Amino acid sequence: MIYAAIAAGGTGIRMGADKPKQFLKLGDKPILIRTIEAFYGFVDEVYIGILPEWKEYAETCIADCGLINKIKVRVVNGADNRSATLLNVIRQIEAAHGINEDDIVLTHDAVRPFINKRIISENIKLCEKYGAAGTFVSSVDTVGVSKDGKILDSILERKLMYNVQTPQTVNLALIKKLLEKEFENLERFTDICGLLRENGVDVAMVKGERVNIKITSPADMVFAESILRE
Repeated sequence: MIYAAIAAGGTGIRMGADKPKQFLKLGDKPILIRTIEAFYGFVDEVYIGILPEWKEYAETCIADCGLINKIKVRVVNGADNRSATLLNVIRQIEAAHGINEDDIVLTHDAVRPFINKRIISENIKLCEKYGAAGTFVSSVDTVGVSKDGKILDSILERKLMYNVQTPQTVNLALIKKLLEKEFENLERFTDICGLLRENGVDVAMVKGERVNIKITSPADMVFAESILRE
């Protein structure tokens, strides 16, 4: 089976909102709903990992938007960090369905609503071929490195630099094994690709899109509304 695991643990602090940013309206729909809808037709089930105090609100939001009639969506409690939340999701999947050797999971940010069909399709295809895939766009900015944030240590070669996006897609049994192996250190890994590479797993690269933005600030919302209008 193919699953989507959507990380929706944001609190909305940087957005200055009274609710987590994934519940803010983008056009006529909450951001989270637009993100879930992007996976319709590609996955068998969608799992949402969210802060426990917002779980009921998310379930109501999903029901009110009629998504349960289109795609199976389960809302589960998130954890202290992204990787631990994914492990919670995987354990819920295992409890409901078991884990088969060819199962895969697409991990995605709740606040990246402009993910498109090509990116999802290529993630699935490359994951089925190689066992892991991720979404990347070449960096348009020169990247500097500083250990203390005060003095520049080095400049990286721009043509080798890529910005990491989601989805990041991996064999379900493999990522469960690695998450459990690194359980005491999960807070170190801000994304699945970092965890995979540290454990020697090759990650096939899918070409991302500049509009596949992560909405985290008021300025991002302005840009998102502009993308939606187009």
